[in-house]
Amino acid sequence: MGDTLAPLEEFLSRGGYAAGARFIANLGQDARRRPSVALKCARFRVRQGYVSDALALLDQAALDGVDADLAALLALERTAIGVLRHVDIAEALRHAQSFLAEATAGRDNGADFAEATSVAARIVQMAFVYYEIDVRRAAVARGLLWEAADTLERAGRAYEALVARHNHADWPREPAQARIGLLADVAKRASALGRPDRAAQAEVAAATILVQSGGDVDTVAGRLDAARQAFARADDEGGALDVERVEILRAQRDGQAQFSAFETLFEKYLAADRPRDALSILIDVSGFAHEQGQIEKAEQLRLRIMEIAATTGLWLSRTSSEIAFADILMRGRKLTDAIDVCLAALGRPAPRVVQAQVRQVLASAYAFAGDTEKALGRLREAEEAYDELGADDLGSITATALANQLMGSRTEADFAEARRLTDHWLEKDRARGDVPAALQSLRLSVQCRWQTFLFAPPGENPARLLTEAGDMLKEGEDLARKLPERQAAKELGGLAQLRGSVRSAQAVADEPEASLRIAAAHYDSGGYAMEAANSRYMIGVIRLNTAFDAQRRGDRAGFLEHFGESETNLNAALAYYCAAAMREEAANARFMLARLYENSRRDAPAELAGTMREQALRHLRDGFRDLDAARREFASGATTDVQTGKLTFADRSGRIVELALEILVSQPGREIDLWNWAQDGKSRALADLLGLSVTAPRSLLTEIDGDARASGLLSAAHDLGLRLREAAPAERPGLRAQLAAIDARMRSDPRFARYLALMKGAPLAPDDLAALFDNGEGGVRAGACVDWIRIGDRFHVAVARPGATARIAPVAISVSAVMAFIANHMGVRDFRETLRDSPSFLHDIDALVAPLAELTAPEDLLILCPTSALHALPLHALTLEGKPLIARNPVVYTHSLGVTRHCVALREKPAAPEPLAVFGDPRGDRGAASSLAEMLAARFGVTPLLRDAATKAAFLAALSRARNVHFQGHAIFTPGAALESWLEFAGADNRLSARDIIGLGGIAAEQISLGACESAASDIRSGDEPLGLVPALHLAGASSIIAALWPVSDDASAAFMSAYYQRVLPPAAMARADAVRSAALDLINGDRSMAAPYHWAAYVLYGDWR
Repeated sequence: MGDTLAPLEEFLSRGGYAAGARFIANLGQDARRRPSVALKCARFRVRQGYVSDALALLDQAALDGVDADLAALLALERTAIGVLRHVDIAEALRHAQSFLAEATAGRDNGADFAEATSVAARIVQMAFVYYEIDVRRAAVARGLLWEAADTLERAGRAYEALVARHNHADWPREPAQARIGLLADVAKRASALGRPDRAAQAEVAAATILVQSGGDVDTVAGRLDAARQAFARADDEGGALDVERVEILRAQRDGQAQFSAFETLFEKYLAADRPRDALSILIDVSGFAHEQGQIEKAEQLRLRIMEIAATTGLWLSRTSSEIAFADILMRGRKLTDAIDVCLAALGRPAPRVVQAQVRQVLASAYAFAGDTEKALGRLREAEEAYDELGADDLGSITATALANQLMGSRTEADFAEARRLTDHWLEKDRARGDVPAALQSLRLSVQCRWQTFLFAPPGENPARLLTEAGDMLKEGEDLARKLPERQAAKELGGLAQLRGSVRSAQAVADEPEASLRIAAAHYDSGGYAMEAANSRYMIGVIRLNTAFDAQRRGDRAGFLEHFGESETNLNAALAYYCAAAMREEAANARFMLARLYENSRRDAPAELAGTMREQALRHLRDGFRDLDAARREFASGATTDVQTGKLTFADRSGRIVELALEILVSQPGREIDLWNWAQDGKSRALADLLGLSVTAPRSLLTEIDGDARASGLLSAAHDLGLRLREAAPAERPGLRAQLAAIDARMRSDPRFARYLALMKGAPLAPDDLAALFDNGEGGVRAGACVDWIRIGDRFHVAVARPGATARIAPVAISVSAVMAFIANHMGVRDFRETLRDSPSFLHDIDALVAPLAELTAPEDLLILCPTSALHALPLHALTLEGKPLIARNPVVYTHSLGVTRHCVALREKPAAPEPLAVFGDPRGDRGAASSLAEMLAARFGVTPLLRDAATKAAFLAALSRARNVHFQGHAIFTPGAALESWLEFAGADNRLSARDIIGLGGIAAEQISLGACESAASDIRSGDEPLGLVPALHLAGASSIIAALWPVSDDASAAFMSAYYQRVLPPAAMARADAVRSAALDLINGDRSMAAPYHWAAYVLYGDWR
């Protein structure tokens, strides 16, 4: 074997990897099948980074007649390499421990057994890195390494002996100085044994540890000089690259690194055929890009890492890189991709500690998406895993993240739990002497005390909390100064920020800004650009508020000073956020700049005031666009999960929309802008979700008929959408990228404009409104969209007709007055009796519809789009021109015009085979409900499902076969948890919740009528985002819904519904809005006992009016 492998040994000692690879490729099959040759070749290939090739070489080895020790060595080597490929560390550890049990039994064996022991100990070392084995048992394996090295040296296997000693010296979690000292001994021994290549590698390893532990520049340089000399003695052509890497890492540590240095070294490693080292430098540069805020660059680099890892078989590197990749995606608020990357990683084999780390990152993504419950669940899973593994250093990080999440609830109980958690882990971190972990626990403990003081102050001596926080900050500063200079700068910056918050709570004047400037200086010195930008953002906000205080006092000189400081700091932060693709942070900075300009323009000269107003609006538009993109892109998990994430982003956009409306309402001639902003701010999350299931309009299909390219795009988009819904998490990011490419091509073709608007939930401009009034006969029905807008404490009403500029009018009743009306009348038990017996109290809010006398005409079809609490009011029952609005005009309600557009588009879905399905009295306690259902069924020739037959299963089946589905029974609305609101059916499985309905998707029913108490009730989130049964039915595919705002009498319900169906179903086939109006007028103008709004105004039509 010596003659056969002599060239390979030479290539290895001189770093000639490309030549060595060619040598292996040219070896004959018989030579490669020899076990010893296969072993050497496999090790060479794995040192390069070609794990799959290494395993293939070992698999080719002929084991017939091989002695037991060599067979054990080959098997263990394959196991060790297999960990890099298959990531099954637990199984590898079992194999290694089984073998080492023999080694510790005192067997005196030869070199192959010693080498096998060394490999087994290396497997234990890997397992120790991943917390699969405890310190005591790992130490036993480490001790065997030295004994094995002695045996190998005596047998003349110097290289293998030195590898064993190197692994013994560079043992994980040992003190840095101890490792450096042992590596120095390895270097001396290697030189004495005539292996300068191994001496050089030991010096490089020692220099790397010095860099990581804060060693001074001269000491690092001394180690690297020794490495250079050793590489030169070995005539190692690639050693200079390893030295260069350490120099770059030292420059990065000291804030002096350049991207070009990383990238050049990466190319050198690739040219030298060393993909494993190229992968390492890519990991370094990706971390550097992330640290510098170059998020898109970091994202591209991580993708390259995973590509190389998959190509070479280094799956362990891929799995670890996925954690960093998900973190990078979160920084840019690409939460959908971040969640899918994490879920995909959890679906593949990985060490338990890596899976716990993935869960921790996944928790962060869920937290950013507003799903607190899932975030807490994943954090608790991670904490349990770390506890089971004894990974206290990582468990400390998770515990602080869990505490941070708990503090977000701002309840006294959660604050108390967070304090217990952080204080417990702080003591453990102190006991371990883990300075970075102790600092993190200290920061959270300080933050917890500060926030408890602000949001959940205890009854006794709250100032004590701030005193404790101050003492902890001093301890933290002392600890931070023990760290390497750059790491210390980051920690001291974070502590300075916290000190400013604590001093602010203690009402120490000017301290918050001073602390933030100290923080920014620390971050700048360490090269932490993102953290420095955050500090400047906060300084900008402080100066903004100070400027306004000066403005109110009439202190013009002070105002100008603070204005300039605020503008400078906010712009500096914004520049960083934009460069780093940090969309949410950029939107926040833009909002603050807009506030600065808007408030300041009021005292500015006219010519400057106009410029400042436009600057404010530009910042608001750009900020809204950032958050809008993040909201539209979020699409991970079940529909309700997607809804939660989208609602979170809609909430964050709310203040931007409010400020834009406030600016525009006072500007004559800006009606179009005001209208567009109002549409931007309403129910965008709901419109997004409806867009996920949009189908191409028939008009588009007609236009592209015969155009193979356009038809192919549509078909590809449809197929990818279907695949995306069913795809495993690992496949989703790639599918979304393909969809994005198709989307870009569609945007260049105007024929796709309507389809894309539907799919994206884009707000409607006045020119788009004609489609909402399409009468189905080639014409456009006369009508108007009526949109109530809340600006501060005032309502305005905006009315737009197709193709015409919107007209805006103020409402002569304040928001606070309407809220008081709702609190006094709509929420009390006797509301129904009052509405029945004394309906005149509704006149108190007639002002809400008064502007419609001038802005609309009688008989116009009105699409009513309320805002905030107005969703709970029967606007159609308010008096206009001496009669209820519904007597003057047919009306239909909507949560936004974008939602209406989707409902109208659903006219094109295939018609269900049956005209009507009727369900009544599932609980068996409302005889009148059964009678109404029987009457409707008899009138329209269908069989009703009553009492015990009115089951949830039967209702779900009806949704797939009937065009109209009527339910007469009980609905339960749960305020604050609207997705848990339900319809009640017969049988054991009797609840159909809003959450269940959302998950149905694609129902055939066009209209669903709910003759059930409060079935129209919804929780309205910021941005007029509704949660309840009605929006859930829209998401399931219903284009039109009739539901009740309040419980009504059985007689009134029977009269209303009978009149409605008589008109809406053949032969009358009246438009739904007209049928609702006629039914209401029947009650108003018929028997006087039914004339009060209580009887007819509860029923509201949502969605498609036709």
